[in-house]
Amino acid sequence: MRIYLSLSFAWIGIVFFIIQGKGLAGNYFFGTLFTVVAILYVLDIYKKKMEFRLPKTGWQKYLTILLIAIIICYPLFGMAFGHYFPKLIIVGTHPCPTAAFALLLLTTALPQVNRIIYGILLFWAVPFPVFIQIPKFGVYEDSIMLGIGIYSLIMLIMNWRLTGKSNSE
Repeated sequence: MRIYLSLSFAWIGIVFFIIQGKGLAGNYFFGTLFTVVAILYVLDIYKKKMEFRLPKTGWQKYLTILLIAIIICYPLFGMAFGHYFPKLIIVGTHPCPTAAFALLLLTTALPQVNRIIYGILLFWAVPFPVFIQIPKFGVYEDSIMLGIGIYSLIMLIMNWRLTGKSNSE
């Protein structure tokens, strides 16, 4: 999973933002952020700090499965809002569904997470849909990322003390 996420975030950072996103405001900044996330996932391949697994708590397990299914259906939600190929937003090639997927996976690795990755993805997932994607571009399917971002933020806060202890060990 870390290999997939590192390749996806490298693609998004380099190809989506830096090469093809030349007309987007902040493309170099966001390209750099997503490339940093890719590098941090590569480093975790060797450190083996994060372990993604379904939560043991029943409601968290079922919510995680439901949210994964919703993320997989991201393109279907896009079509429902009138976005067809080539404007479909797909996990692994576009920043929003990939950030949502990665954040959800990070909640399954709590408390053993990289706070930098978590912070960068939360920075992308929580304010941007409300202030940019939805009002400026009409990408209503990014409400999925916003919801997962809020859930991920709550889970991080609930596990903050444990996350700090696991990071120092």
